Amino acid sequence: MLVWDIDHFKAINDRFGHRAGDKAIAIIGHVLASGIRESDFIARYGGEEFVMLLAGTEAVTAAALAENLRNAVKNCGFNSEGTPIPITVSCGIACFQPGDTPDTVFVRADRALYRAKNDGRDRCQVAADGSD
Repeated sequence: MLVWDIDHFKAINDRFGHRAGDKAIAIIGHVLASGIRESDFIARYGGEEFVMLLAGTEAVTAAALAENLRNAVKNCGFNSEGTPIPITVSCGIACFQPGDTPDTVFVRADRALYRAKNDGRDRCQVAADGSD
């Protein structure tokens, strides 16, 4: 499970307007969705977050995919009325372990996301183990 969050999303809305914020969400959703398999799942969660499920994928593979997607968002050329707007995302990654529920995996992925944001944003963080 990967939990994504748009970095400094409020600043995009405040500086360029809600229309630009809506466009950012749509473009990021498209970039993320276009980089996964048909069997995978992505959904918008909350205001500027996305949750992604990569069935049968190990942590190292999920982390590599997340880095590729993070870079794709960063280099997507997002703009508002021709004005380039730098846009980045952060990601937390957690794998299902025996005894997990979707909620426990989400909590670990969300904690990993907050570590990525606290470590400077524009990065992906894998939950180390079940204690995250």
